[in-house]
Amino acid sequence: MSMTGEDSFFDELPEDGELAFIKYALKVKDEIISYDNDGDPIPVTVELYRSRLIQVSSLFELSDETLLAVNTNSAIDNWASAKAYLFGISGLRDIKMLSESRKKHSVVFEYVEIDEHYKGNIRDLVDRIKARIDAADVGVEKRDSLFGKLNLFLNELDKSRTKLTALTAAFVQVSGAVGEAAEKLEPAIELFERIMKAVGYGSKPMPSLPKSEEDQKRLPPPDVSDEEKENEHA
Repeated sequence: MSMTGEDSFFDELPEDGELAFIKYALKVKDEIISYDNDGDPIPVTVELYRSRLIQVSSLFELSDETLLAVNTNSAIDNWASAKAYLFGISGLRDIKMLSESRKKHSVVFEYVEIDEHYKGNIRDLVDRIKARIDAADVGVEKRDSLFGKLNLFLNELDKSRTKLTALTAAFVQVSGAVGEAAEKLEPAIELFERIMKAVGYGSKPMPSLPKSEEDQKRLPPPDVSDEEKENEHA
């Protein structure tokens, strides 16, 4: 029996549970989500999309942050809350890709060392997010919880190396705080995209992973100086 394109897609999903889920989520997003004449997602289709992701989430090994972003308790009943949910899912991909890119360059890939100039930009963005949250009617308890996550991230930012999970936790918490205040919070959520870009651009190169024995065999021989060549022929 010949393999269809659909079968091939599932067979080629990566072994990593998070990456496989993200790839699947992007695929079904194109199949399920519809948009209005203004280019905004239609809420009922985003609700269907969320239902599908919740339905399949148990088949993948997912982090608590990813599960929280997928299975939000907030209503998706307007264009702002619909966009906020979709942004939360796409943001998980950016964070995962950033983590994977650091893994190639560093043994301790869950941390990044960020240039001081970019740290200043990130702090300014966090302050703007706080101002948006403060202006939104989210209630004192939720506001304090959001501020707490953002402050934990700022504490990590002040260290020589910043833990990526602190950014993930803050992102998921804010992107999940939708509902009646979604339209007011949408600019705050969009600011996170700029933070993630700043983290990516501002991350300094980390020490390379040690090469395997096989990789070392493929390395070219070290350059030999003229003096060493003369000694060999002496």
